Amino acid sequence: MGAPLEYKEMSSPPLQPGQVRIRVAAAGVNFADILQARGEYQDKAEPPFVPGNEAAGEISEVGAGVESLKVGDRVVCLQRGGAYAEESVAKAVQCFRLPESLRSADLAEAAALLCNY
Repeated sequence: MGAPLEYKEMSSPPLQPGQVRIRVAAAGVNFADILQARGEYQDKAEPPFVPGNEAAGEISEVGAGVESLKVGDRVVCLQRGGAYAEESVAKAVQCFRLPESLRSADLAEAAALLCNY
């Protein structure tokens, strides 16, 4: 732990019931991510892992039992790792639909908003 982050090709995690797959447009960066990468966060992830706890993007797949969101919805999600990727998986109940009036350029601000909470 503590080594620089590396870009690697990894398979996307399988989608479980109650989850959604997000095409990530932006990910929040906060101090918890740094602590995780250094192995100093209270919840230790086993390497290799993908850091990032906040993501904004578009839903590309919906798991069984998800009725509140659909493919194509733009969302911001709070998750336990995985946001520093081209796509990630999150619980649908931790994703919030963004207004259609929000510009794509604003997705980075939407992802950063969750860093405050």
